Amino acid sequence: MKRFVDQKFDDTITPTIGVDFTPSKIEVDGRVYTLSFWDTAGAEANGMTALQPLFYRNAEGVLLVYDVTRRESFDDIKSWDENVEYYTNNPHIVKMLVGNKIDLVDRAVQKEEARDFALRSSMLFVETSALTSENINNCFDQLVSSVSVFF
Repeated sequence: MKRFVDQKFDDTITPTIGVDFTPSKIEVDGRVYTLSFWDTAGAEANGMTALQPLFYRNAEGVLLVYDVTRRESFDDIKSWDENVEYYTNNPHIVKMLVGNKIDLVDRAVQKEEARDFALRSSMLFVETSALTSENINNCFDQLVSSVSVFF
């Protein structure tokens, strides 16, 4: 998210503590969309699970991001997806599974496994690198294009 919003890589970013909100604009197919990013990765670890319904309630699209070098981050995706399904009130919510850090060589999650999971879970799928910017813009373009079909 930070790579997309700031258009640069920042290796000093610390993990989210609680929730981080960041607005941004994107142009896709000649239309400008305003995105509201809620980085909730730190919410669960910091006892803020009671706020989850607020994050998901009116969401039109969700990025479920894991680190391709950390197996446990991929394994946690199922739980995050269940939360999205439970708390959203949008029957057309678009979910995208995003494998990040593909620039690193010590993979713990293979692309084929993640793609299969995304397909079974009715999610879009992309792998990215915040360091090199590979597929970062494509990720958001795909999500916005898919969401705009319903709105």
